[in-house]
Amino acid sequence: MLGNGGCRSEAQRSGKILIDYTRNYRTSIAVAAFSLRAKPNSAIAIPVSWEELSKLKASDVTTVENIRGRLARRRLDPWKDYWTSRQRLRIP
Repeated sequence: MLGNGGCRSEAQRSGKILIDYTRNYRTSIAVAAFSLRAKPNSAIAIPVSWEELSKLKASDVTTVENIRGRLARRRLDPWKDYWTSRQRLRIP
């Protein structure tokens, strides 16, 4: 997690999850699920379940070349409860 000094570089956060709370502003740009990322290997931003998270080797392992196989192997939808989740955003 970021704090004073932060852990923004990939080398500093190896084996850690980056929670970038600085992106939580109205003017911040979010990456939609299944969007291509600006990476040389055409990585895809994908939703993952908590169970899957510990098994991922890196954030860019899903690419345009292997996405079909990954989706075919899925057993559960990590977003299955998305539409039934009751949350309220407080707008100042």
